[in-house]
Amino acid sequence: MDGGMRALVEFNSLSNRPTAVLCSNDMTAIGVMREAYDQDIKIPNDLSVIGFDDIRLAELTIPPLTTVQMSQMELAKIAFHALLTEVQRESPSHERSEYELNTNLVLRRSTALASLEGTRGSPAKEAWGSGSRKTPADLSSLRKNSDVDAQPLEGHLISKNSRHR
Repeated sequence: MDGGMRALVEFNSLSNRPTAVLCSNDMTAIGVMREAYDQDIKIPNDLSVIGFDDIRLAELTIPPLTTVQMSQMELAKIAFHALLTEVQRESPSHERSEYELNTNLVLRRSTALASLEGTRGSPAKEAWGSGSRKTPADLSSLRKNSDVDAQPLEGHLISKNSRHR
């Protein structure tokens, strides 16, 4: 949580502030949401927040946290397979290996579409460029099975395949 809280403080010092934050885990996202509350930044009107893990607490936050869900069992199998493959090699490989892990985007109420024209007003709205944003209930036009090629953000690859549920 502390990392998410510190990150939001840092984001707040940027001249070009983000409209959304995708965190490496749900606890970091909850920290972002906590700091947003302290700074009077409205989730999702001013800032969308997405976590990764789908821990049980994610659906109990206010608003409930949108998150990326993955199978811990599938991740363990992939890790075991990777380790076994590496151990069975006669000589170490210097080539990069890639493994595919299926994920699901669990849309809850911490995300909304950013508006093109922000409504200015309160200090938080001025800082974060809020306006009318569409919530997950408004996103019915999203494809149910979409392939998302996430771009690394400062060395972090978020997800390769994502299915909306």
